[in-house]
Amino acid sequence: MLARFTRRNNYTYGAGIYHTLNKDDSFSFSLNGHLKEEPFDFKTKTKQQILNKLSEIETTGRTIGNWNLVNAFANYNKKVS
Repeated sequence: MLARFTRRNNYTYGAGIYHTLNKDDSFSFSLNGHLKEEPFDFKTKTKQQILNKLSEIETTGRTIGNWNLVNAFANYNKKVS
C-alpha cells in the first residue's frame, strides 16, 4: 500500500487557439504549464518483512526550490490535393 499527502501549492494552466486560414489551410497553437511552489517537508514510513524479521524505516526530509514546466505546440495543416 502506498499513500502520499502533501500541502504544497500546485498550479496547472493551459490555453490554445485554432484558426482556419482558408478551406485548405489551418493553424493551431497551444501552451500548457505546471508550477509547484516549494519548499515542502516529507515523511515516509516503510515496513518491510523478510522471513520473520520485521524492519521499520522512517525517513524525513525537506525539499527546497521551485519546479516549473512549460510546453508549447504549433501546428500548420495544409490539405494536399
